[in-house]
Amino acid sequence: MSLQHAILGLLSYNEGSGYDIKRAFEGPYGMVWRGTYGGIYPNLQTLTRDGLLTKRVIHQRGKPDRHMYVLTDRGRAELRKWLAEPQTTTSMGPRQDPFFLKFYLSHLLKPAEFEKLIHERMNILNGYLEFMENVIRAGENQGIPEQFFPPAYLEITIDSSQFFKGRIRINRFHWELIRLEAINAKSERDWLLSMVNKIKAKK
Repeated sequence: MSLQHAILGLLSYNEGSGYDIKRAFEGPYGMVWRGTYGGIYPNLQTLTRDGLLTKRVIHQRGKPDRHMYVLTDRGRAELRKWLAEPQTTTSMGPRQDPFFLKFYLSHLLKPAEFEKLIHERMNILNGYLEFMENVIRAGENQGIPEQFFPPAYLEITIDSSQFFKGRIRINRFHWELIRLEAINAKSERDWLLSMVNKIKAKK
């Protein structure tokens, strides 16, 4: 995944100038994927050179010309190809997680493709939750050390998780962070189910 796909996805809604695209990343779209001035403009040039975007110029009297970028058929095909790629990992948060960008661009997906995207994400969340709940339970059963500083470690074995199997060494702070991540994962799962129901109700 790269900033290029995020730019292609944004332009799948409408054409835009470099300034328009920059403003979009500074606004709500930036909650889905980060884009900076230093990254946007070089990528626009690359995408145009590679035929994924085309550029038209709007001449303005008394103002600089506006360079408008338009998604080409080739660019749309590349975007759809990326959207169809399976996701096997998660960063557990909206920014820089390809899933949320794909979800935002789900207008480009067929119903079966959308269902597949959701199914993959639920599998990831369930596997991640299984791992974290095993760590939490092991810490409770084996007595995770109470002190934070200096850290005292507990070595535990995870043998019943599809996400990870093996021995890990954690301290109290690690364990508390895992508890927080488990809460976040459960919240995302509930949010995802509610969003899917809302989208289905609108169709």
